[in-house]
Amino acid sequence: MQQYFNVFLEDRNIRITNADDKIDILNISVFIDNQHIGHMSFVDNLIINPKNRSIQKLLIQSDVLADGQLKRISETYNIGDLRFSERDSYFQAGDILVACDNLNGLPYGYMGHSAMVVDESSIIEGVVTNPIIRKVPIENFFNNHKLFSHFRPKNKEMGEKAAKYAINYLETFNENKEKGIAKPIFLFTVNTPLDDEWNYIYCSKLIWLSYYYGAGYEFPNDHLWFAPEDLYTNLKDNPDFEVMYIHPDFVFYIDA
Repeated sequence: MQQYFNVFLEDRNIRITNADDKIDILNISVFIDNQHIGHMSFVDNLIINPKNRSIQKLLIQSDVLADGQLKRISETYNIGDLRFSERDSYFQAGDILVACDNLNGLPYGYMGHSAMVVDESSIIEGVVTNPIIRKVPIENFFNNHKLFSHFRPKNKEMGEKAAKYAINYLETFNENKEKGIAKPIFLFTVNTPLDDEWNYIYCSKLIWLSYYYGAGYEFPNDHLWFAPEDLYTNLKDNPDFEVMYIHPDFVFYIDA
């Protein structure tokens, strides 16, 4: 099916661009959750600030001129399925991604996953499969986790220091493997102090360590292990971090 628009999340805005330069878009009407936002001429792109992050659907109606024919088109987008734009500056070192869904078969809202952004296109994460510490493209996270949130430290230097720790941690992990040292082990445990670096690791603990040792910033922990739920709870109303995006259906049902 012909797609006439590209729609991206960009910061807290929605950007709409022409998907095909050969097609002339004459005008555009935008509806958010069935509420008409406006009708206007369309040039190259359109930026919408929805203000309410809980919106669900975006509807675009437009008159387009394609192959000499005028037609009326309509496209609907689920906000939670949108991708971030490809601006290099969108992701920054130290950004934190938290998902409330996961790949191990659990229903969403019970365990989740988290990862540290280390540059504009990569994350470092702790996972249960080998290698348990890895650097992968950011897109891997979005392909595997639809229900996610994105946070950014307001102090850019703090984020860069935390990301540098994660990079160094991965390098040391790989050096240990070459030496035959099987440390750390991926395991959720409450028997080892959270600030212990090399016995046990899991996704959200890696982020805790990165900020604690790398940036001198400590996320408080209530009980048990420092789960993705704890990370999200720490971040969502944290004056030291900015909320970049939270999926409308994002939820944790338990306090891990």
